[in-house]
Amino acid sequence: MGTARLFGTVGARWWPAILVMAWAVVSACRPAAAPPPASPPAPAPTVAASPAALARTTVRWAAISANPNNWPVYAAQAQGFFAEMGIDLDLAYTDASTRAVQVLASRDADITSVAADTAIEAIERGAPFVMVGGSTRVPVYTLIARPEIRSYSDLRGKLVGVTGANVAEGPMLRKLLAKYGLHDEDYETIAVGGPVQRYAAVQSGAVAASMVPQPFDFRGTDEGLVVLGYSTEVLADYQFLAYTARQDWTRESPEVVVRLLRALRKADRWLYDPANAQAAARLYAEASRENEDYARRTYDLIYQQLKVMAPDASISLSGLQAVIDLMAEQGRLAPPLPSPSKYVDTRFIEAAARAEAGS
Repeated sequence: MGTARLFGTVGARWWPAILVMAWAVVSACRPAAAPPPASPPAPAPTVAASPAALARTTVRWAAISANPNNWPVYAAQAQGFFAEMGIDLDLAYTDASTRAVQVLASRDADITSVAADTAIEAIERGAPFVMVGGSTRVPVYTLIARPEIRSYSDLRGKLVGVTGANVAEGPMLRKLLAKYGLHDEDYETIAVGGPVQRYAAVQSGAVAASMVPQPFDFRGTDEGLVVLGYSTEVLADYQFLAYTARQDWTRESPEVVVRLLRALRKADRWLYDPANAQAAARLYAEASRENEDYARRTYDLIYQQLKVMAPDASISLSGLQAVIDLMAEQGRLAPPLPSPSKYVDTRFIEAAARAEAGS
């Protein structure tokens, strides 16, 4: 399937982008300022009759980490779908969403897979980005708890671990607990860090519960922890992960964007076919260095049970509206709220669908 590289030490050419993003992070607690005038739209994408007739093209993709959100990328690479479209994928990990945005802004990547709210925030701060597709429609965070916590009511007066105030899974946790009758004053939250730290905090008893992604929930149940619920109970439609590209790249290489999306659409269909479940689990286990049993259980949960992954690499506009609404609720966007269409260029995915219909 190939390997992904990790962006290393920050060099001198990074500092302008880092300074811009640092300002963005500091000011993120304030409502976004009025955006600059929109860049001219990219030309209407065209589709070559045969990708094989084109010179092979390298696409530089920045991802945060080896996680299930990137499953279509791994499948498209391993099954040769990128190669069929004349694309050589250069996949690099950044370890943080802010770093992924920096990499994209500094032109060291053509496209990145980041949370939609991260992309929206960057665009509102003036970043020349546009969403062209997506993978995870709804994030799957599992609320795990200590063995003695048998119900939501047992969390009253207890300490619950989160990544940080009003970020990542925090808002989903608050909504889930509210659904089951727990208000903010009924429990206390403490910032403990990322998934590894949150899982360890529950396991050690430092906190009573926390929301974690896969495979920490599977590992937890194997070790005696309790599953109380899922973020999907309160977020039925929410565009979590967006394929976000530089606008200049989409203008200069619209046909490459279409070919990339065609490969990802083919990967989505391959992944949703239950006949490919074991092969899908193996390739994800290889990419993430995860236990293959946990990889298979993750596949079954997100592709066969909850079906939270996009079936065709497209963005859900209603799901993106839910992202915008939640950002407004958190004070990260000020009214009047923008339309989802401000952040998405659907012409590329539409061109990819037309190319498939005509092939």
